Parts: sequence; structure tokens; C-alpha cells
Amino acid sequence: MKRAAPWREALAFAAVALALWPLPVVGMVHAEGAAVLAFAGFFIGGGSVLRARRRGETGPGAIRQPLAALVVPLVLLSATVLWRPNCGYLQGLGLFALLVPPSVLLGAGVGDGLAAWRVPRAGGWLGAVGLVLAIVPTVLVLKGNPQLFVYNPVYGGVLGPLYDAELAIRPGLFAHQATVTVAAVGLLAAAQWRRGVEGAGRVALGCGAVIATGIVFSASLGMTQSEAHLRRALGWEWSDGRVSLHAAPGSVPAARLAALLDEATYRLASAEAALGVRVDEPIHVYLYPDPETKAALIGSRETSVVPVWLPTPQIHLLEERADGDLGHEMVHVVAREVGDRWTGATWAIGLVEGLAVALEAPDGVPSPEQQTAASLRLPPERGGLADPAEAVVHAMSPLGFWTGRAGVSYTTTGAFVSWLLQTHGAAPVVAVYGGARWTDAFGVSLRTLAEQWAEHLRTIEPSAEAFAYAEWRFSLPSLFEVRCPHHVAEWDRLSRTASEALEQGDLDEAARAFAASAAASPDSLTKLLALSRYALATALGGRDVPNTPRPADYLAADPDGTLAQPRLLLAHASRLRGRPADDSAVVRAFPPYALQPRAVYRQLAALEPEALHHALRPAPDSTDALRAAQALRRGGDGLPAALRFHEAGRPAEAWAAMESALPWRGADSTDAATLDLLAARLAYAAGHLGAADSLASRAARYHLTTGREAPARVAFDLRERIAWRRRAGG
Repeated sequence: MKRAAPWREALAFAAVALALWPLPVVGMVHAEGAAVLAFAGFFIGGGSVLRARRRGETGPGAIRQPLAALVVPLVLLSATVLWRPNCGYLQGLGLFALLVPPSVLLGAGVGDGLAAWRVPRAGGWLGAVGLVLAIVPTVLVLKGNPQLFVYNPVYGGVLGPLYDAELAIRPGLFAHQATVTVAAVGLLAAAQWRRGVEGAGRVALGCGAVIATGIVFSASLGMTQSEAHLRRALGWEWSDGRVSLHAAPGSVPAARLAALLDEATYRLASAEAALGVRVDEPIHVYLYPDPETKAALIGSRETSVVPVWLPTPQIHLLEERADGDLGHEMVHVVAREVGDRWTGATWAIGLVEGLAVALEAPDGVPSPEQQTAASLRLPPERGGLADPAEAVVHAMSPLGFWTGRAGVSYTTTGAFVSWLLQTHGAAPVVAVYGGARWTDAFGVSLRTLAEQWAEHLRTIEPSAEAFAYAEWRFSLPSLFEVRCPHHVAEWDRLSRTASEALEQGDLDEAARAFAASAAASPDSLTKLLALSRYALATALGGRDVPNTPRPADYLAADPDGTLAQPRLLLAHASRLRGRPADDSAVVRAFPPYALQPRAVYRQLAALEPEALHHALRPAPDSTDALRAAQALRRGGDGLPAALRFHEAGRPAEAWAAMESALPWRGADSTDAATLDLLAARLAYAAGHLGAADSLASRAARYHLTTGREAPARVAFDLRERIAWRRRAGG
């Protein structure tokens, strides 16, 4: 019998690819587009084989037809590079080959089996089997495992969270896709066995044994991640009964773990008090030493996550981001207690993240309300927001929130929920979070509430700090706006390599990699940053790299003096070499909300080159930081010594060194208040609550008097924490 040409399959794949053409992110040869094509390919492959068997075709040609037709969507999605850059095309091509053919082959196997057993209404059964295989494993894996990746036999998989710029391509993906291919071969062999082909049954049984082995050892193979396996991988647990920290042995000093445990417990108590909810189960906080370890274990590199849908409350975050992220993530844990039973949250995603932003710890930058109010007065090309009410309503849906700019979505919903808590109290917010309708909880619709809030915003006079911060924050593009999503440029990879080398104290490698990053940088501004970091690395002891442009040659790229970091690094490098530095240019370059970096820089600028070397030289471990701190203390340089003692995990010595620097010599009133707040935090860490309270109170009074709301909020938060610790008997 003459075999039919695969025109049906080609047309079906072409229709899917053309439907993806106008869509960002999925309309290209990469992970998201491959997942969509894999999903469609399962049904196209299965339908193709069913039709072929009905025509009487019995050979393997029926299996090859849908696989051959994959060239059509590959060509069509490749064509989108004409109007949509795809800098990661080769990686996308690999993901296409990895994700799509196994799903098509599995669909063909299911279709062949349905045909071999002569199942009535086989097309309907193919659809049902595909949907079950797409949904059930996804739900089971996510509901039972602490992970942000999902591998699936129908759609290939989701490799990690949306906000990670770089995909986590783990070995488990290859193991999973190999298992899917074996399953497809097993189904095809079972169909042949049904038709009486000798030996096919043994092949099917062998494939079944391989699949069973893969399921049993799925965590070891990296296809899933169990909580027990995760705890073994990290290995170290530190607990106070309510919160347990998990970290890799030796990766975090004991004093740092104690401080993080105190932070987590306080943020838990604060969120419980704000929402009127108590978490009865122990909360597990997993601290990852670096993005690579985090990606390998749970599929998320940078993004801090709370899988609220799991049966046990838990938080996953990088250790270096724990101070800033714990408060936000702990709100998710507490709100989980009143969320939907299946998801642990609410489908109003803007409420999920807005509540966390509203209740998270202040971080010294303008509040979400100040930022949003400032955005109303900015032009669109500088991050201006025309209709905040519409932005909030849009962000309440999952699609609206995740397709929008993160800075806009998080900030506007945070400002909105904060206003709801202040004007209506926590009860109606908690009710909506638990599934109630907005009109039932508040008496008016979401849009009416959003419009009332927008009117409130127009009465607020934003600070200069708010304008500067909102312009930057609201202008950051979303994943759907960036030129090449998921692509990490060569200069960026080299910069990461250099940063890692710098952290490990390998100054020669850091200097070489920073210079190479500058050479590969696409424009003068990125060259400036790379070369300034290179200059500092060489000044600290790395070797000069020949034929490298001088960083000073690129200062003309910054005529307005708005880039503080390159100027700061170049000034430090100059001073380390015994040369003068233009400190006034550095100070002017700091944005108005960067009070602490500016104050610390001014203190470091007064050091002699040898002391500055001790203050800045990389410390691969706490021993190196301790040596530097002791050298600085011997020289009478209190503030840098305190910072290095803090880095070494010595809170008592850090506070003693900081106390020796009081009162601040040569600091103006703003710097003094800012450094008082820094000293208060070190005093708190050392257990000197009276000193911490006094310093925080003094800083709060000054910042309030001068109209600086953001640092005042930090000072008041610290005072509240001191009161909490005193009540707890600390």
C-alpha cells in the first residue's frame, strides 16, 4: 500500500507555529516554544499514527511521518529571527530537539497502541490520555516535591521560574526525556506484540522495567526532588522549634545562621500579628550557597520562592539574599494558612505578591506608595504610569501579573494592598485571599477600590528619592520585552566568572576575566563597569593585562555623573595605588536614596592605602575576613574593621569595633544618622539592645526631621524588633 505524504501533520505543525509567530518568548526556537510544540506534537503524532493504521499501514513509516513533519515548525519558528532576535538560537535548537521529538514519539506510541487494541473512539481516548499525562504528573510532582522545575511526557517541561533570566538545564531533563523515549518505544513494541510480532513483547517488558526503575530513582536521577533528598544535599540544620534553617556545612558561619534564625522568627511573628493568623507547623528555610547549587537542586537560580502548594511550609532562597528576602517570603508562608486548600494561595496573583510587598521589611528605598505616586508624574518613556488603577486590576490575574513588568506589578500591588490594610484592616484582605469575592469582603468591586486608591495617590507629594528610584524600577523591561530572553551574553558570563574569582581571592583570574568581559562588552557603559572592576582587581594585587584600554577613557560615556559604581571602583583603585581620587564626583554620582553606600564610601575614602587594601581585599572564607578585621582594628579604623568582623561572623567584635568609631569623625549630619543606623544593626546582632535602641532612635529622629521617610522606616522597624526581642527575653 502506498504511504500517504505527511501533509496533514505538516499543516497541523505549521498552524501551531504560525499561531506562535506574533507572541513574544514563545514565538521563537527556545524552551517555551518547544514546550508548546511538544504538547501539540503529542496529539499530532498520535492522530497521525491512528489515521495510518486505519488506512492499513503496518510498517514503521507511519511513525516516521510526524517526526519528519517537525522540520516545518522548526523552519517557521526559525524565521522569526527576521523580526525577533534570538541570541540563544543554538541553545533553543538543542531544547527543541530534546523536548519535541520524544513527545511526538510518545503520542505515536499511544496512538499505535489504541489502534492495535482496536479501542473504539480512539481519537477521543488519545485526547483523554494526553490531557491526563499532561495534568496528573504535573500536579503530583508539584504537590509532593519541593521544586520549581517540572518535566512532563506531553509538553516536555518547565525548566524554572519566570523571573530567572538564565534557564536551569539540569541532568534530570535528559534523564526524563530518555525515559519518555523508552516509554514510547515500549508502547510501540506492545502494539507490535499485539499484532503478533515475535520478540516485541520482550522489548515492551524491558522498556517497562526501565521506566519503573526511573520512577523509583527519579530523585536520584534529577527528574524530581524530594524534601529528604534536599535536606541530605544541604546537610546542616539549625532550629529554634518554629523555624529550621538548612544550609551546606561550612557555607554559613554559625553567627550568621543565628542572625538569620532571629530574622526569620521575627518576620514570622510580624506577619502573624499583621494578618491575625498563626502557623502551627515548623517552617523550613533552605539556604543555598550559590545560584548553581540552587538551580541543580530545585531548578531556580536567583528567584526566592515559597512553594505554598506543598503540605509543609518552606522557603528556598540564596544565602546572600536572605537578609532582604526573608520578610517577603515569610508573608507568603503565613498567608498560606488562609489560602486555597489546593494552591495555598489565591488565583489573584497581584494580591499574593502585593500582600508580601506590603508587609515585607523596609529596605531603605522609597516605599511602594511613594514610588507609585512618583510614577504618576513621570513621562511614559521614563517609567511613568498613566493609570495605576488599571495596572492593579490587570495585575490581579495570573496572565496580567506575569506578563507585565515585575517592578510595576510588585510595586503597584504592594502599594494598593498596603492602602487596603490601612483603610479597611486585615480581615477583608484575608477574606479575599481565602476565596471571597471583592464585593462581599469590601462592599465594592476591585475596580472601585483601585480607583479610590488611585485618587489617594494623587494627594501624595513624592520625594526626590522616590522619583529617582521609580524611574529606574518602573523602566526595567519584562521577560516579554527584553531583546533576547534567557540569553546570557559572553561579557556577562565573563563578568560572573570574574566576580566568582574575586570572591575566592583569585585576583589574577579576576583581573583577566574582567578585562576579557570589557573586551566583549557591547557598549561603552558596560565596558566602563567591567574595566573599573578590572582596575580594582589589579590594584588589589592581580596582574595587569596588556593592551587593555584605560577605564578613565570611558568616563566620557557618563557625562551626567549618574553611574556611581564605576566611579567608586575607579576611585578605590586610584587610592590603592597611592594616587588622588575625585571623591566629589563619586559622591555626586550616588542616587539620592543610596545613603548608606555614600556614607560608607566617605569613611573608606579617609583610609590610608594599606588600610583600604585590608578593607577591600576579597575574603574567600571567614578566616581571611577575620585577619583583615584584626589588621584594621590594630590601625584604629573602626568602621571597616566592624564590617569585616561582621563578614567573619564575629558580632561581638564587630560591635566593639563600630562602637570605637563613635562619634563619627568628619561625617555630616546625614552620614552620621545613616551610620548610626548601621551601628544599631551591629549592636542588635551582638545583643546590645539598649545601644541599638538608642542609635536607631537617634537615626529615626534625624531622618524624620529632614523628610527622609525610607531610612526612618528602617529605623522604626529595628526599634520594633528590639521591643519584640525584649519581650521574648532576648
